[in-house]
Amino acid sequence: MTAFGRWMPFGDDDPHSMATEKLVSFLLIVLLPLTLGIVCHLFGVRVRLLSVLASAILFMLSGPLAAYAFYFVEQRGMPGDPIHALKSGYVIPLLILSLGRPLLRARRDAKRG
Repeated sequence: MTAFGRWMPFGDDDPHSMATEKLVSFLLIVLLPLTLGIVCHLFGVRVRLLSVLASAILFMLSGPLAAYAFYFVEQRGMPGDPIHALKSGYVIPLLILSLGRPLLRARRDAKRG
């Protein structure tokens, strides 16, 4: 009933549970940068929609990019192995850069009043 330390409520037999888990994890990965853009807008920081979408795309691609960077720099493991890239920390700078991307050219609204 466990898969990598997590409890799976529907069991291993149910193919819908794996599909649901993959869908939820995909939505969480996509919604994190989009939510950051919404929160920035709510606090008065003007972020561009194109920049937020680019941030979401880079955030999704940071795992595979870090895995290939780990393989080419360290010359260990298999190409595209995400576990070693995560454990080595190659993915962290890409995640931070992708989340900070919308804030690079953002402007603060001047609210007078």
